[in-house]
Amino acid sequence: MRARVLVGTMAAIAAIGIGWSITHRPAPAATVYNFSATSDQRWQTHVSAGSVVSVTFLDAQGRGTVADVHVDKLQPLPTGEYFANFDTNTPDRMAGYKTFTFSARSVADAKGKPIHYLKVAIEKGNDRWRSTLLNVTGVWRPYQLPLGQFEHQTRANADAKWHTDGYGAPSGSGRISFKLGYDVNDPTTTRHLQIDRIVLK
Repeated sequence: MRARVLVGTMAAIAAIGIGWSITHRPAPAATVYNFSATSDQRWQTHVSAGSVVSVTFLDAQGRGTVADVHVDKLQPLPTGEYFANFDTNTPDRMAGYKTFTFSARSVADAKGKPIHYLKVAIEKGNDRWRSTLLNVTGVWRPYQLPLGQFEHQTRANADAKWHTDGYGAPSGSGRISFKLGYDVNDPTTTRHLQIDRIVLK
């Protein structure tokens, strides 16, 4: 009888320990994104038909290599929507990350209307977590975004509209997307957005 009680007690202690380890996992190490030629990270643009967006990686004094996203044209689709995204993959596991930080600035020239706004999204299939609208100026500015305050949106399929389900940190891995198109900037927007020092932690 005593042996059975001891075994039961040990099993209960083990179960508690397993449960605690699952709910109290250590925070993941910070993931730093950069744009150097030796990086294995893959950055690319995704744009709607008719829109023209490119990216170059250049040296900025005192900052190293930064991404220069050049919006040459935003062309609305028949639905009125248009998108211009600058993307890469998230870490394999997103659980435990609390903040998304980066620096950005808008670079204008003699042509077009400068980029004034952007949003950051974490996307996985028909789920996405999206930041509020962020103002961008001609001066480098750091942004520290609490992932727990991202807007969680879902849709039935790729052709359906997004619907807001609440707020909270991303629960799945997929891609990081800097968004410059519809619902962010108007279609007359052109010119450059520079991005630097992206960290998930």
